[in-house]
Amino acid sequence: MEEPLVSVILPCFNAEKYLNDAIESIVNQTYLNIEILIIDDGSEDNSEAIYSTWIKKDSRIIIYKNENNIGLIKSLNKGIELANGEFIARMDADDISIKHRFKEQVSYLKNNHHISVLGTKAQIIDQHGKRLSRHNNTIYFNPSTLKFSSYFTQPLIHGSILARSSVLKNNKYDLDFKYSEDFELWLRLNSKNIEIANLPFVLYLYRINPNSVSNQNNLNQVKAHNKVSKLYIEKLLNKEVKHQLIELVNNRPSEAFHFKSLKDSLSLFNEIFKYQQIIMTTELKQYIIHHSIDICLQALKVTKGKPIMYKICLVILPFIFKKEGIKYLMKKVIK
Repeated sequence: MEEPLVSVILPCFNAEKYLNDAIESIVNQTYLNIEILIIDDGSEDNSEAIYSTWIKKDSRIIIYKNENNIGLIKSLNKGIELANGEFIARMDADDISIKHRFKEQVSYLKNNHHISVLGTKAQIIDQHGKRLSRHNNTIYFNPSTLKFSSYFTQPLIHGSILARSSVLKNNKYDLDFKYSEDFELWLRLNSKNIEIANLPFVLYLYRINPNSVSNQNNLNQVKAHNKVSKLYIEKLLNKEVKHQLIELVNNRPSEAFHFKSLKDSLSLFNEIFKYQQIIMTTELKQYIIHHSIDICLQALKVTKGKPIMYKICLVILPFIFKKEGIKYLMKKVIK
């Protein structure tokens, strides 16, 4: 019996520096039944020459050239519309997929029909492809933690995902959320009780590139992230929430604030947990402790530690959570 087809969407724009490595990592997958949809969004560099060479080597590669530069979101949605596979995979033009990525992901989705989108753990690489010692450790694997944390942090590493085609074709990326299209999509799926998950091992290499779109648009991404978070937290709680509290609960405050706002943000954090009616697990408890402490640490950073009440809060909070809080706080301080 033939394995289900995986459609790999690889958008590129002036990606000549790393494009060859990205394509090679997909072509060399141990899972063979794939189609590779390269969406060239008007590249003006040597990208065309690179993927043209690969077309001659591998008939699974299909090129779609946009007449004009239409942007990432429209290119992604175009790829979703063109995809023929039972599953759709994302792939960024400057990253690398480990060769058994699709084999592991397809196997998991075939055996877990309740999961619709599956990400993986990732390791960070530098401009030269060298693996750095740290992993991208902002993702979670326990269903309760993943569901709760998705309101504050990216629950999935977007380039690592494999999704059921039917889900993405009915839930495309929203053009109104430039710089946070992935985050908005995952929260939209979450609000529809469409389940996502992560595999707890590295199947994706995420490149830290100072010239990447992500780095150039960091401030815009923070603003867009807070906008999406506010939208879906308000939908969950069915009430308006102050923008400043959203910034705090996301550990992204833009200015100094009163101690009451800090208290209110921690209360909001707990309220979101209660509304979701999810099961408390060891990992989720640890996440709540760590995130609460991070909120206080960020408060100190923004206010430069001047208000004494922030210091009191920072001292008291770890003791409320006892050993786990103290251990985490010491780790952050030593850093």
